[in-house]
Amino acid sequence: GADVLIWQTFASVIIPGKTIHLIASATNYSVNKLRIFSHLPFAIRKWAPTAVGLVSIPLIIHPIDTFVTNTMDQTVRKWNWTQMKMNSN
Repeated sequence: GADVLIWQTFASVIIPGKTIHLIASATNYSVNKLRIFSHLPFAIRKWAPTAVGLVSIPLIIHPIDTFVTNTMDQTVRKWNWTQMKMNSN
């Protein structure tokens, strides 16, 4: 139902997408702007953000799932959906 749709939307789409984008963007900035990476070949600097973003996926899954579950337990799952449906009629 709605619970699964909300959980999947946040835990599998929105938050991981934004997190991976942030990680890739930070990596891109680092390899292209910081002098310590200037000696790296162009191909490595070009593909590093993608590689780091992909490698980060297994590391971010559990914390995001836990965060979404706990947040929903404290908000959406406390709402009385039955009462809301009766009041809307």
